[in-house]
Amino acid sequence: MKKESRKARIPRGPIVRTPTVQRQYDLYRRSVKVNDDCVFCNPREMAEPVQRGEFVVIKNRFQYAVWDGCKVLDHLMVVPKRHVGGLGELTAQEKTEYVDLLAEYEARGYSFYSRAVHSATRSIIHLHTHLIKLDSKSVKGLFYLKKPHVLLYRK
Repeated sequence: MKKESRKARIPRGPIVRTPTVQRQYDLYRRSVKVNDDCVFCNPREMAEPVQRGEFVVIKNRFQYAVWDGCKVLDHLMVVPKRHVGGLGELTAQEKTEYVDLLAEYEARGYSFYSRAVHSATRSIIHLHTHLIKLDSKSVKGLFYLKKPHVLLYRK
């Protein structure tokens, strides 16, 4: 039987923030309590919207630096105006608008990602979808200082 290596491996397609942004995010997460109002339902917490409709497109306050091994050029989020936990709670009209909005951003070169309702890594229960525009070149190297969020990278 082959012995497993204890050497840490860089996951395929890493998703990471810069050390500064990760510290800001960690501080923010510690300050938010489970019973607090929904961050996306509280207009004071929302960044200036890029687009409006039944959905708001906002800049992510805690942007990723690397996604799928490429440098992130822009990181937006699509957030429904009304509080919903998942896609199944959207009306037929909202679903159509949501898909049309994603298609519009996909045509502009954005990838999109949304975690499932019961995902252990989902940080906010209000449905939100990440719109991520990537540099076309892969990052050549990543050096993790701690698992897996703090990094130094070279292009």
